[in-house]
Amino acid sequence: MYIRINILRVIAILLVTVTAEVLLFCRAASMPNTGLEDVIDRSGVMWAMAAAFILMTVQLCAAGGDRGGRQNYTLQRLALQERTVTFWQMAVNALFYLLFWTVQGLLLIILCVAVRDPGDILSGQALFLACWRSPLLHGLIPMGEVLVWIRNAVFCAALGIVTAKFSWCRRRGKFGVGVLFAAAACLLSFLREVGKTVEDTLVILFLLVVVAAAVTGIVTEEEEYDEKDQTVS
Repeated sequence: MYIRINILRVIAILLVTVTAEVLLFCRAASMPNTGLEDVIDRSGVMWAMAAAFILMTVQLCAAGGDRGGRQNYTLQRLALQERTVTFWQMAVNALFYLLFWTVQGLLLIILCVAVRDPGDILSGQALFLACWRSPLLHGLIPMGEVLVWIRNAVFCAALGIVTAKFSWCRRRGKFGVGVLFAAAACLLSFLREVGKTVEDTLVILFLLVVVAAAVTGIVTEEEEYDEKDQTVS
């Protein structure tokens, strides 16, 4: 159900973002530059990426959160506990963020390869070096820095959890603040320079705390509801 609600809108966001990023990158590459890092920094693709990230987060938060909507009515009729459905929604949302990360990383690599010319400064080992020297490219494709790969995977998982928790809260007339913390952490720390191990570790720990609070809130309230329901019965 959640895939059907979100898939076309997520694809539309990705298509618009990819188009904008291609135009921005090609425009920057056509100007005098000193290398791939300069093209990436001047292109403004990170702003298009950030805008798409925010739009997708808003979409995933809104899906299934209407208290009187058809999706909520369907949930109430399922023979599954709502927390079980919510946990499946978390997994689906995490996969959407993984798709977003994958598309952005592949697109930037393709764009960097496309502007290479054997006779200019963009040739040779430029792409390999840019993956280490460009904060945006290194954040997307951290090469041998395993901790950054782990951080990005935690980003996807944490954002999937807190966006589903936001929908869960909306169905109860509440507001899930966890998505604000997780999204802010992603936006503020995604650009990544080499050797920032302490910062990455702190971000991962912060996200784990946010995730633990979100999951605990769902489990605790659902268990209390089950106990009340059994008492009434």
